[in-house]
Amino acid sequence: MGRRRYCLGLIFQWLFCCSILGQSYSFNILYAPTKFIKHAKKSTFEAPAYSQLWQSSLNFHLNGSKHWQRYWNRPTIELNMLYMHFGNDDILGKAFGCIPSVRFKLTKVKTIDINFHVGFGGAYLNKKYDKISNPLNNAIGSHWNNVTQFALSIERQVYKNFHIAVGGHFTHFSNARTASPNRGINTAGLTFGVIQSFEGKSDKREGNKFLSDTLEKSGDTVILKRRWGGDFLAGYGISEYSFTGGPKYGSYFMNVGLSYSISPFLKIILGGEYEYNQSVYQFYYQDFIPADEAKQKATKIASYLAADLAFGKVVFRAQSGYYLPYPELRENTTPYYIKLNINVYPFPDHWRLRPYLGILLKSHVEIAQYMGLVSGVSF
Repeated sequence: MGRRRYCLGLIFQWLFCCSILGQSYSFNILYAPTKFIKHAKKSTFEAPAYSQLWQSSLNFHLNGSKHWQRYWNRPTIELNMLYMHFGNDDILGKAFGCIPSVRFKLTKVKTIDINFHVGFGGAYLNKKYDKISNPLNNAIGSHWNNVTQFALSIERQVYKNFHIAVGGHFTHFSNARTASPNRGINTAGLTFGVIQSFEGKSDKREGNKFLSDTLEKSGDTVILKRRWGGDFLAGYGISEYSFTGGPKYGSYFMNVGLSYSISPFLKIILGGEYEYNQSVYQFYYQDFIPADEAKQKATKIASYLAADLAFGKVVFRAQSGYYLPYPELRENTTPYYIKLNINVYPFPDHWRLRPYLGILLKSHVEIAQYMGLVSGVSF
């Protein structure tokens, strides 16, 4: 199951990269002395004193030939290869990963660019929990994991197409509770990198003329016809029961929302969510309470606020929800949750009903709940 989920994630990543390649590119190598941060106080091992991250990336610089590229100030698409040495070979081992990410230019001060990077990908960790050979590793219960990375960088050109960059990163590893234990691994540190840029032939032409010719040939025109709309989503998430090797149970959820488009590439959604969690039902039902009462405890209704950021046919959705007291809100449940989606819209943009498919991660603040698949329609 873990390998299939990882491969499915890579398919979405390659769809993302292949749909938005630019006309020029660069190659980057960075090194990051890193601090290991315990994701939970109940960790059964001592945090390593020193960790280190090596990362290389192939970066595609978008030329602004699409309206969404110009709206987001011509971001850069990065395909990162990651190597992390956690500093404890016996318990935590090493991580090898691939992280597609997006780099946004926040501001430019003379010859210095200040950038923000955000990426989601997959990683293989060579050490995981094992009750016999590795009982102290209660952070990671599977070899295949999600990896999320946020970074800031300050970049300066020093010679022709050669740049140097310094900054900082936060990198998180987790299997989204698809295998127990899953307290996760957090790391943060400074980054030092060198960048070599390469320009494509088309970039050497007159910028405005090239851009206008490209737009005319592609017919890329975007008109915001309607501000108000709607969104419907249904999905299925999976998580492992509370002990290692336990059964995996599903969560069924459905969202209905009212949307407002700030632009063709930025939309706000306000709505309600219904969720039924099989593992919660089993927990209470096995505790010898009636089935109807267990179902009530396993059912949640929430209000949510989400933001859709569109990059061509790929849309990132960040969602925050608040559980309502009906039908029941348990005292030991965090009232807030966070969801992150990557949705793909495979059909033409001018359709009024726009179906999509996606991958979703849900967490209660720092505690992951499940990873799931979603399908929906915007209208």
